[in-house]
Amino acid sequence: MSQQSFHPDDSILAAELVDAGINTMDAVSDTDSHALPAANQAANQETTISTPVDPQHTAQLARFNLRLVDHPRILLCTLDSCCPQLPLIPDFKHVTAHIKKVHKKPLVGSAKDMLRSLLDELDVPSPGTVCINKDLLPERMIPELGELFQGYRCNLCSYAVQAKSAFYEHLRGHPDAKGRASYTHPVPMQKLHECGKKIRYLHVRNQDLDPTPPPAILTTALDASTISANIKTKVDAFLKKNEDCLCEADLLKPGIQPESASGNIGPWAKQLGWHAYWAGKPIVAIGALSKSKKVWPGAHIDFVHWVLVMTQQAAATWMMAFLKTGRQVQQTFRAYSPEPSQPYNLSLPTVKKRADMWAFLLALLIHAVFDGVSFGYYGDSDQTEHLGLSAHLDSVLQDLHDLYYGADADIDPLTDEDLASKAVPLLLQLSHLLVTQQPEVYGENDKLALVRLFLHLCVSADGTPIPVNAATSIIASLEFCCRAVLWQWLLDPEDGVLIERSAEEIAAKVDLQMKRYLYSTSSSASSYLQSLHRYGTVLAQDDGTNFHFSWQQDLKSVKFGTETIQVDRLQALMHGAQKRAEALLRQLCLLPEDASLALNLKHILDDHRNMQPDFSFVAASPELQSISSVLCRAAAGNVPAAQPLMDPYSDELEFDADAANAYFSMHNEFTKLLAVLIELGSGLPARGTELLQLQHTNTLVGPRNLFVHDGSVFTALRVRFRVRVRVRVRVRVRV
Repeated sequence: MSQQSFHPDDSILAAELVDAGINTMDAVSDTDSHALPAANQAANQETTISTPVDPQHTAQLARFNLRLVDHPRILLCTLDSCCPQLPLIPDFKHVTAHIKKVHKKPLVGSAKDMLRSLLDELDVPSPGTVCINKDLLPERMIPELGELFQGYRCNLCSYAVQAKSAFYEHLRGHPDAKGRASYTHPVPMQKLHECGKKIRYLHVRNQDLDPTPPPAILTTALDASTISANIKTKVDAFLKKNEDCLCEADLLKPGIQPESASGNIGPWAKQLGWHAYWAGKPIVAIGALSKSKKVWPGAHIDFVHWVLVMTQQAAATWMMAFLKTGRQVQQTFRAYSPEPSQPYNLSLPTVKKRADMWAFLLALLIHAVFDGVSFGYYGDSDQTEHLGLSAHLDSVLQDLHDLYYGADADIDPLTDEDLASKAVPLLLQLSHLLVTQQPEVYGENDKLALVRLFLHLCVSADGTPIPVNAATSIIASLEFCCRAVLWQWLLDPEDGVLIERSAEEIAAKVDLQMKRYLYSTSSSASSYLQSLHRYGTVLAQDDGTNFHFSWQQDLKSVKFGTETIQVDRLQALMHGAQKRAEALLRQLCLLPEDASLALNLKHILDDHRNMQPDFSFVAASPELQSISSVLCRAAAGNVPAAQPLMDPYSDELEFDADAANAYFSMHNEFTKLLAVLIELGSGLPARGTELLQLQHTNTLVGPRNLFVHDGSVFTALRVRFRVRVRVRVRVRVRV
């Protein structure tokens, strides 16, 4: 049933009710004293001031188990047995009827006269017409009323409603919108009045989730200009010296993966050997190759594109032919052990996507081989170490190169059928060599060419690892491609190497090839990818943090850590956590409590992404660009008021121990709250409009102690020096 709402904030409400076929005089139960407000009253309601209730009146109402709320000015029953959970119609007739029916205490004599006099003196408006000041919203949750979630609230007035259709109808007819109508969703609400289908709501907040004010351990009201100047001079000198050393060592290369790993890079990246492989290499440039698969940089752009197109056509043909084979053949080729598997059941678009992936893989190999030196893809290593190519692979790649550049220049290579007929066997041979390559040293499967190319596919456009679930999806696609290639090589009806043998010989040879190249116990790229897939699947299900979601079977609640929480409460939990995080952020930035600094969650990514080349937290967060550096300000924890965070008299750049402990204890709480917010954001179900657009992370584990100074991101590490423990500054990311 659709919901509508009383809304005295709109001057056109009466007309809306008439259009809806409802008599405005019947919208409330008592037409004499509770009619809808006039237009001028609705227009002036925004200036309504919340007046505290007189304590004497509060005491008198309590004798009747009644309570008056100051804003909105409504009369409530305080008995737990009050079933409707709605404000009372505040006239003598309705109140006495309620007391007689619910309280089971009929009024007589002086009590009746006292109640009549009290109600006349208070002159409480009807809950259907009471004025609501939108500047005071959200109001504190009223315990006597029921709670509703997933509500919609207009940002231009106090209108709130639960039904989406009714809310959008309100937005379309809003007199003050002028094309800029906006709203907030989801919001908690409480029902103020109900008359048939007409329901009026109040936007509220749960005061129990309001963050506790943080301890005032940081302050900006300090007179320590001389000390701060000394600290700034020392910090600037340190940064200058550090940058000079990096320039001298030729390490300030934009888009280059840092040589040394620091911080938490996550279990999946560690399993891939990510940092050891990409250190000193232009990982951002390699990740950018995935943006446009038709435009390749370098001198061999036409050659690479030709290989891409030829492989797309050939691979699609191989895969479709493979899927048309019988059930037994597919069971045999899909198996990962001697036990048969199930046949494939793939749609045509899925097959095309996997053919495109294999084509991109070969094109990427061609580009890395023939243009890798000019773009510095190999870093300090060579081509063999970076790509893991064998002599046979080198030979086939050179044959493809000679074939393309030896063709007739007057004929379009993409339409040259003779050229295509010669290229397809070479592409199949290249694919077969990638699938069947084995390591020269036992156990070094991670150095095979197909595994190296998989690492290239795992690089996102910004030079960071793609999510674990995306990487495991790539492995599943590559496994299908490997099996289609091996089937094409062995059993193609025209050119298969086993096609002219007897059925018994073919079965024995196929079993031998599967055991050698595709089983999980083989010494091949496929077996290594399978082990990565098993590990990645576990990570995708349980990222190893303390903030793990598990849904109950009824999907009405989730288990968050050790707590079971109703789904309707998650929204309020997120709002409470975000408010607390914003308060901590203002403290960390040494800003007053009323400063307009909001936590922009789209800038809060996992630790690994904050380590990407060329990352600048200041540039990514515009609201932080105008904030002074905490290094040059003072902390007032358990130390004298003018004690700076940095020690200006030390021979080394280091924190004062007491001030640093006070600062980073707050910082650790802040980062833990960010972890909670990210987990809540990723655990919430999608309901049209996402509450938070955050990817699920697998690397946000533990405190990170990041802070900003002049465009650089620092971390504080505890290091032991002789007997005492110091906190030293290490540069993590430079702008």
